[in-house]
Amino acid sequence: MLESDRLVAAYVALLLLVPLTAACLARPYDLYARFFAYWFPYYLILIAAGLRTLWDAAPRAAVATRPLAALCVAVVLATWTVELPARIPNAGYRETTLAALSDDPSVGFCAIGGARSVWHHYVVRPIATPASVDELQSLARRFREVRCFYYRATWQDAQQTAIADFLRDHGAASRINDELSWFRYRRSE
Repeated sequence: MLESDRLVAAYVALLLLVPLTAACLARPYDLYARFFAYWFPYYLILIAAGLRTLWDAAPRAAVATRPLAALCVAVVLATWTVELPARIPNAGYRETTLAALSDDPSVGFCAIGGARSVWHHYVVRPIATPASVDELQSLARRFREVRCFYYRATWQDAQQTAIADFLRDHGAASRINDELSWFRYRRSE
């Protein structure tokens, strides 16, 4: 019994620590609430352990204890089911992508600002991530038009801000919300 308790404790610790560590190392500045969805199994284990303890501790004469435990599980699961969609905010990436996408092969795409790699999940075509205005202009020489997705973040470097300012001055901007926008840039010949 003691050996299995140690194994269960190690499993629960790994279930908590490994995903949290991986999430922190992968995205230390950008931890959206949806990245913590892995905690759900951990909470289920805690609830199951608590209900098992309640179940075992209840005297056989207390007939209402077991239905009460089942009611608690039903209430928790119903609450999670109803509230989960509200807990995961829609940042607007999908809407921004749909507004800017084009099937025209003469249109290139780039991502600037903070969290540039996120756009790879929404744009199915190749997408560049220029590090400077010069790289953006080099990209623009290969395409008739370049559409750049922009996520304005407090941690982005000065070069990313400079690219956004350049596009704002030399292109057409479409704002989705306070943080997301996209630019249409056509270099002048």
